[in-house]
Amino acid sequence: MSVMRYYIALLLIFLSGCAGLPSNQSLISDGLYATGGKLIVIQPDRRSSANFRWSQQAEKFQLEFWGPVGVGRTLIAGSSEYAELSQGSQIIDRGSPSLIMQRQLGWSAPIDVLPFWIQGVVAPNMVAESVEKDDLDRLLRFTQAGWSVSYTDHVDSDDGWVPRKITIQGRDLQLRLIIRRKNAK
Repeated sequence: MSVMRYYIALLLIFLSGCAGLPSNQSLISDGLYATGGKLIVIQPDRRSSANFRWSQQAEKFQLEFWGPVGVGRTLIAGSSEYAELSQGSQIIDRGSPSLIMQRQLGWSAPIDVLPFWIQGVVAPNMVAESVEKDDLDRLLRFTQAGWSVSYTDHVDSDDGWVPRKITIQGRDLQLRLIIRRKNAK
């Protein structure tokens, strides 16, 4: 897989996460929600990393994704129903976020629950097992939808305690996120 295609694949992981986020999610105000950091993707036969910036307002999101020294800067924007992946002025793929992911990667991350997990909460209306919290009632780990999620290095924010390091593991895939910037405006 080319470096560019792999960066696009990493980008689509976050696109999928954004796709399922409802506009009334309590951690997201009516204004802009933004986060950024580093993503490490580990598969049985490869490992890679990239930087990301995700912003969302209501159902619309934009995700910018790039490798070292800004290489492969890619933008994906849209809603849970329709998204476009582009580099510069060239549109590379468009359609349903889950279909884009399947076409580009050949596999899919848990797109309906990732947005909750990234914000440090279990997805509502779905059973979560083995839920562990610390003495301050901060979520440390749980299993949901067949995936194991763990959090470390919580930081205090305007929205309460949020995790700075997240590990999501399942189905021969491990995602490690290091959040450098997380705010709701």
